[in-house]
Amino acid sequence: MGRRWDVILANTDPLPEPDPCEAPLLTALDKIGLRAASWSWRDSTRDWSQARTVVLRATWDYPWHIDAFKGWLRDVSAQTVLLNPLRSLLWNLHKSYLCELADKGIRTVPTLVIPRGTQRSMGGLVADCGWADVVIKPAEGAGSYETYVMKRGQYDEGRFAELVTQRDLLIQPFIPTLQEVPERALVFIGGRFSHAMHKEPRFAGHEERVTGPHLVSVAELELARNALAAAPEPTLYARVDLFTSEDG
Repeated sequence: MGRRWDVILANTDPLPEPDPCEAPLLTALDKIGLRAASWSWRDSTRDWSQARTVVLRATWDYPWHIDAFKGWLRDVSAQTVLLNPLRSLLWNLHKSYLCELADKGIRTVPTLVIPRGTQRSMGGLVADCGWADVVIKPAEGAGSYETYVMKRGQYDEGRFAELVTQRDLLIQPFIPTLQEVPERALVFIGGRFSHAMHKEPRFAGHEERVTGPHLVSVAELELARNALAAAPEPTLYARVDLFTSEDG
């Protein structure tokens, strides 16, 4: 039996915030003769093999169901074309890829990966790195999920101990300039630069604020392209977030 759908957009239901772009995208696909729909990745009644292509659109609840999500990615990839490709998706899910980028000479925020179950105190780990104010976050997460700024002398050891029993974590030095200069999010489609946005700092409980499009510098574009080149496979779409540190 042939496949009934040309493109399925994988989302979550309900979405945590409105997605005003989904309807125009479905309309555009229809206008070029592609049968398309939007399905929740957690809907067990769906037969993903009936789609020629499955595109991840807004699966934003995956941090709460990370093992199920990775299993779903593998299942769908075995049944049809999954975009982005499975290897790049799994690589990008765990933010230890920042350490890999750094090893390749790509400038990133210094990152300490804390494996799940680590018994050491947060204060001891931070002291080893010579940092003061830090950010902690899940190694597999999105948005502001369980992301906290902790200041020297005010580390929440209880919260840290609770989080590290549940998942791998990242500790990074807090970058003061992020409070003054927004992140630049560079968007690439089919490997080609499309546009850039500005994103205000966002931590647990904060709303996301985005503006754009904005111009980018040659140096920013080069850094973003070098980061994308490190991915295991070429991607249909990608976003590279950049910021300017105190040393420029």
